[in-house]
Amino acid sequence: MPRRGRRRARSPRRSSAVGRSTSSSRHPTSPSRATPTCTIKILLGLLLLFLALRQWQGRPKPGETAALPKWMEAIGEMTPARAFLLAFALAAINPKNLIMAAGAGVLIGSAGEGVGGSTIAIAVLTVLAASSVAIPVVAYLLASERMSAPLESLRRWLVDHNAAVMAVLLLVIGVVMIGKGIGSF
Repeated sequence: MPRRGRRRARSPRRSSAVGRSTSSSRHPTSPSRATPTCTIKILLGLLLLFLALRQWQGRPKPGETAALPKWMEAIGEMTPARAFLLAFALAAINPKNLIMAAGAGVLIGSAGEGVGGSTIAIAVLTVLAASSVAIPVVAYLLASERMSAPLESLRRWLVDHNAAVMAVLLLVIGVVMIGKGIGSF
């Protein structure tokens, strides 16, 4: 017959084991694996901060017009094959893009989300990265007459402010990378 009114005390071993399992589930990276990942995040973040500083220092002075790179001037007369090669070079070989992609890969890989979560994160990253090019292209294909003036205005603004926009983007991503690296220790 069970006794009423008496509760069994929890075993100290059981409660400490539960505490250990909960604390380790909050921090999925083991100490041996955390150090190289943290160091890579911090190094990539510092490299992005360096690139941000170089971009900021290279921006045109007030009153100066930004020089359009020669490759950008030639875009209007390119064949589709050359345009494809240029797009590949700009996306895949550009050091800034490589560093940002490496940073995103390290962040996704060290998040501990498993294959399914990592696949979703990579898909979302790819869609977001491609949308900055795909949205204006699709808009121009659907309504080229209506989109010509706004796209030309946007192009001119981006040419004039490219260095500042890139500097701020690199700065923000670099600070996030360093913060994630420090927070992972």
